[in-house]
Amino acid sequence: MIVTADRMTASPSLDGLATALARLAASFIFASAAACPALAATHTIVIDGTSFQPQTLTVARGDRVTWVNRDPFPHTATASGNTSGNVSSNASASASGNASAKFDSKSIAAGKSWTWTARDPGSYDYICTLHPTMKGTLVVK
Repeated sequence: MIVTADRMTASPSLDGLATALARLAASFIFASAAACPALAATHTIVIDGTSFQPQTLTVARGDRVTWVNRDPFPHTATASGNTSGNVSSNASASASGNASAKFDSKSIAAGKSWTWTARDPGSYDYICTLHPTMKGTLVVK
């Protein structure tokens, strides 16, 4: 810093350092904001009275869906992989057979739950393989 009788100014080397630090801080803030996606939501589908409630649920990509079994016997939540609607551009299969789109909870015991993360957009019809009249639809936007 240079001090004279009438004013105080920063030396050129300190000005450059201050500018460089400001740029570095701004870069870090913008890079951090871009790297932090919005928090994913968790949605619940209750299995009760041999039905999925709600029967149709719409979620966003990245959201988690938890099936909670309140019946006194086991159930599954099983999608065959058949979807309709948009399928992400990085999916290698068509909407009618997207291998990454299917899910299968296996047996969810009474009082237990199972969680799945929605990754590919589309509409997924699913059933309980133990009680095939139980049907639901999961829509991923």
